[in-house]
Amino acid sequence: LYHSRELGATYEVILRDGRLELRHPRHGAMPLVPIGGDQFGVDGDLIASVRFGRVSGNVVGLELEAVSWGAKASFGKIGDALPR
Repeated sequence: LYHSRELGATYEVILRDGRLELRHPRHGAMPLVPIGGDQFGVDGDLIASVRFGRVSGNVVGLELEAVSWGAKASFGKIGDALPR
């Protein structure tokens, strides 16, 4: 789970059928398309790209770039999964 206090939003990243997927409770699932390294494009019309941030090799957050407003927002890692 990744959360942005600034936006009050939480996203989940899961591995489904061998591919990463970005999920949001209201916006649903968005497949991630590898660009290189920790950078991914997003198959959808809400988010343009995702870049994972690492410290000592461990993922500690991600940065989303939105399609609609062209800005970037940082999300810190807060857990492993949304309740189902």
